[in-house]
Amino acid sequence: MSITKGVNNFLCNRSQIPGSWGIEFPEAIAFAVDAVNRDPNLLPNLTLGFYVLDDCYSRILSLGQSLSFLPRSGHTESRFDNSTCSGTSCPLDDVIKYRRVVGVLAPMLSSSAVPVSYLYTTARLPVVGYSTSTDELSDKTLHPNFLRVISPDKYQALAMLTFIKNNGWSYVSIVYSQGPYGERAFDTIKSSAASFNICLAVTHRVLDSEEMEPVARSILSFPRARAVILFSDVGPTLRLLDYIDKLNATGHFIWITSDSATLTAKEEFLPYKNLVIVRKRVI
Repeated sequence: MSITKGVNNFLCNRSQIPGSWGIEFPEAIAFAVDAVNRDPNLLPNLTLGFYVLDDCYSRILSLGQSLSFLPRSGHTESRFDNSTCSGTSCPLDDVIKYRRVVGVLAPMLSSSAVPVSYLYTTARLPVVGYSTSTDELSDKTLHPNFLRVISPDKYQALAMLTFIKNNGWSYVSIVYSQGPYGERAFDTIKSSAASFNICLAVTHRVLDSEEMEPVARSILSFPRARAVILFSDVGPTLRLLDYIDKLNATGHFIWITSDSATLTAKEEFLPYKNLVIVRKRVI
């Protein structure tokens, strides 16, 4: 779970995540577990517990932290002790503390949840996604133990196209993140756009660390495509909007952004005009 943000040398730098959800999510877990334990009719003779591990909003640390819950034959919970290390090699139990659990909540980001789901599939450990929406995780042949409590991105992508069509727009640009979150959604938009009588002007796949000025200038080279779909993570989205502002084009485009924009403080989007956020529906 992402509580803080930022990594230095594979360690969290403990920078607070903008907004309040870095605290709200673990508090919600604590509240739910306490409510279940207080009700004798829900799980009689059983008491729930939980661990919360901070992945620092990092795909690498998400996978590293997930090793703590990977079942290990013949082992109980262990603590770090380098006394059994020989040279540069240490048994897994001596490097990563093992925590015995019966299920895991997936990391917040789809790009982090996919490899974690693959890992836990080998151990048949159930994984529940509370915010991961990529369609890739709907493939039960690859992710047989993954469950989700929100709708997959294809419905969000189709909602965007419906919104665009209902407003009479037919020429759009798209910016989407590299990885399962953005790429699967882009595939849905690209394959479905024609059925909505929508044409694509320019499309850009971007990295989290992408320099967004060239992207901004490229979008501006298609001024008739005033509607722009943003299926990108928060960082690239904010940098793109900032460059559009620097290029004196604020207000020209209508930005239709995915639910990733809800993962940051709303105040960060206040300076930008014509922004529509499509949120996913809890199912």
